[in-house]
Amino acid sequence: MKYYKLILLSLMIILISSCKGTKNIQKEDYKSNSIINIIYDFSNFEKNEKGCAYKIKLLKKTENIDCYLISKAQLYFPKIEDSIGAKTKSFPTNSLEIKHRLYLWDDYENPISKEMIKSMTKYRLFDSTSIKDQRGDNLTNNKTPLIYTNEKEMSVFYFVCKNNYKKFVKRKSNFIIKENDYPNINCD
Repeated sequence: MKYYKLILLSLMIILISSCKGTKNIQKEDYKSNSIINIIYDFSNFEKNEKGCAYKIKLLKKTENIDCYLISKAQLYFPKIEDSIGAKTKSFPTNSLEIKHRLYLWDDYENPISKEMIKSMTKYRLFDSTSIKDQRGDNLTNNKTPLIYTNEKEMSVFYFVCKNNYKKFVKRKSNFIIKENDYPNINCD
């Protein structure tokens, strides 16, 4: 009986301390929490394929909401400057893998990590043609790689309240949603 009480007390202490840590993170890092929240929503409710990668992009900030776009990730054509430890605006710097699906986004603050490269390699998201061209190593004359796209494929737009990242509205569309067509969200 003593061990049972000791284990129960230990679990309660761990739970209480982890809840406090979560509250601090939520206040400090709105963008990451917003992105992680919409990734979990997307992964639970959308019919997305196993083994696929998705990119998340912050499209627009308004006074009350931020508009994010989730779409299937295409091949990345890294440049020579897109290397481990470098900060870049053309390459994802964060990833989260859920249910055999990879979600990528950038924040321009974090450098490219080795783990990021491993995740993207696992999902076959690289085409090194552009680096080979920049170094002069490309032996073929075909400078334009073929990229297959599906124009019928839907993207999902998330409109997230700035004062509460758990409040959001999502819309599916084949086209970019213009700012004057954003949904009205009661963020209070």
